[in-house]
Amino acid sequence: MSYRSLLVFRVHPGQGAEAAAAFLAHGVLTECAAAIPQFVTGEMRRSANDPDKLCVIADWSDPQGWHDWMAHPVRAAQLAALGHFVAEIEHSDVYAAVLR
Repeated sequence: MSYRSLLVFRVHPGQGAEAAAAFLAHGVLTECAAAIPQFVTGEMRRSANDPDKLCVIADWSDPQGWHDWMAHPVRAAQLAALGHFVAEIEHSDVYAAVLR
């Protein structure tokens, strides 16, 4: 079975492009892959309707990997470095595949 996490967040007005570039430059997904063996792949997307709304989608081999990542010190360091962009977390959860 595969698992997918979804993190939807809003950055401060007018910072969507800068925030996305900073997350890319920081290598947030590369750091996650190095820290958590259950991380399979991930991507960041920016809303086509709201440039200050970003979404991180990641695939995991099991849901414990996502839970481990949420509590990992590398993630905490990322939040310390990049959290100033985040205005609001709209959604954060991990999902099991039901229908493909």
